[in-house]
Amino acid sequence: MAMRGRHHSRPWRPEAAQPRSAAGRTPTPPVRCLVVHPLPVVRRGLASILSARGLHVVGEASTAAQTRAWLRRHRLDVVVVAPELPDGSGFDLTDTHDHRGRSPAWVVFAVTGGGGLVAEALRRGAAGLIVASSQPDEIGRVVGLAGRGELAYSPAQLELARAATEHRLTPRERDIVRELASARSNDEIAASFGLRPKTVETYLARLYRRFQVTSRIELLNRLRAEGLLEGVEPSPTDLRSLTPSPPSTPSS
Repeated sequence: MAMRGRHHSRPWRPEAAQPRSAAGRTPTPPVRCLVVHPLPVVRRGLASILSARGLHVVGEASTAAQTRAWLRRHRLDVVVVAPELPDGSGFDLTDTHDHRGRSPAWVVFAVTGGGGLVAEALRRGAAGLIVASSQPDEIGRVVGLAGRGELAYSPAQLELARAATEHRLTPRERDIVRELASARSNDEIAASFGLRPKTVETYLARLYRRFQVTSRIELLNRLRAEGLLEGVEPSPTDLRSLTPSPPSTPSS
C-alpha cells in the first residue's frame, strides 16, 4: 500500500542546541573566586592555576580592606586567603558576608600546613587549606569542592588537626613560648610574669616532654612546623626592635 504523504522532520540546528550536563540539566555557572595574598607573584600564580581548571577568578586583593571592598560589591563563591595580611589576619575575614548577606566559602593558602594551622582553619569555618607545595590539580580540586559547599580537608590534615588540638598550648604556655621566640632568658621570662625562674623551668620541662624535644630551638621548630606559633611568634617588626643598634659615632 503506497503512502499518501511523506514525513518531513525539522533539520537539527546546532545553534539552537543548549549545552546539557550528563543529568540533562543546564550546567551550573563556574565557581567565582577571589585570590587574596600580599605577594603579587603568589596571587597571579594561584589565579593562573585556578583559571586553567575552569574556575572563574574575578579578581585579586592584597589586604583585608580590599577583600571587604570586593565582598561589598561582588558575588563570590570562594575566597582563597593567606593567614596573615598587611592589615590583619586572614582568619578574621572568614565571618565576612557579601552584599547579599551571604558568606562565601574560604580556603586558606599557607606556606606550610601544620596541625595548628589546620585546626584554626577548621575552628574559623574555612572549607579547606592548601599549601605552597600543593600540586596545581590539588589546588583546583580543593577550591572546586569549596565552591560546591563541601569541606575539602584530607584525612591526613584532619589527623594533624586532631593531634594539634591535643597539644594546644595553655594561655600561660603561649606567654612563655612568646618570650622564648623573642630570645628571653628564664630569669627575664620569670620577671615578665611575676614567676619564679624554677616555675619557668618546670613549664619548659613539660613542653619538652609533650613535644619530645630537648632544647628551646627544637621546641620552637616543632611548634612552628605544627602551626602552633601562629599569633605567638614575634613579627619582623618586633624582631627588629630586639636587634641592638650600632654604636653611634662620636661627633667631632
